Amino acid sequence: MSKIKEQLIGYDREDEWLNDSSYQMVNEMVEYQLYCMTVLEMQTMVADWLRNEYHAMPYSDFEQKYLNVLKDNRDE
Repeated sequence: MSKIKEQLIGYDREDEWLNDSSYQMVNEMVEYQLYCMTVLEMQTMVADWLRNEYHAMPYSDFEQKYLNVLKDNRDE
């Protein structure tokens, strides 16, 4: 790979997130935030995340997932 391309994509850049202590710090912050959140806040975050996931997938995949989950429940 050329030096120009390496610089453009940041190939040889020293990344602060690559060391183990950074990941440990992130995990500790996540645990702390989850501990401090109410159930409603967690449900809201998860609902937003799920909506984004569903909107990001192709409609045919979503439709198939929808039918797999709900077609059995409609018959009851």
